[in-house]
Amino acid sequence: MLRDATLWVANQARFVSVIGRTEEKMEQVTRDQSNVNAILADYKNEKQLMSKLQEAQKLYGSFDLVVAWVHNIPGKDPLSVIMKSVNNNNEWSLFHVTGSSADLEEIRASLEVPSYCRYSQVQLGFMVDESLNRSRWLTHNEISKGVIDAINKQKDQYIIGQLEPWDQRP
Repeated sequence: MLRDATLWVANQARFVSVIGRTEEKMEQVTRDQSNVNAILADYKNEKQLMSKLQEAQKLYGSFDLVVAWVHNIPGKDPLSVIMKSVNNNNEWSLFHVTGSSADLEEIRASLEVPSYCRYSQVQLGFMVDESLNRSRWLTHNEISKGVIDAINKQKDQYIIGQLEPWDQRP
């Protein structure tokens, strides 16, 4: 779902590491991109995630931009693992992509964000099609464009689509 955003970042950066759970999806991102390193890892496996992130930084250098779309998992905290894994004492940016029902203040309050990390939240909403009098979830393209816009604007919170009125969600 973040393929286009990943390719955009790859065109801006010297080197990009991308985490994914399936080889097929990683192939779509790394094809024709010599500066993209695919990391096959399941963010639900925190030890594996930490190890793979640290290994990538040893090989390719510290991360200065992280876009993380990880879901809440009872008893696990992959976002904190990601923050602890970044071996960068210089300023770096983390864009945390969340769902429409996420409580951004609660998430922010629960995190221990390192002082050298610029943490931003990107919340996914929905779109209302007035002509059809119905709503729909965001497309992959809209999500990627929104994430790119969030990176460019550097806001603490950024909403893609709309969150209100809540009762019009698809």
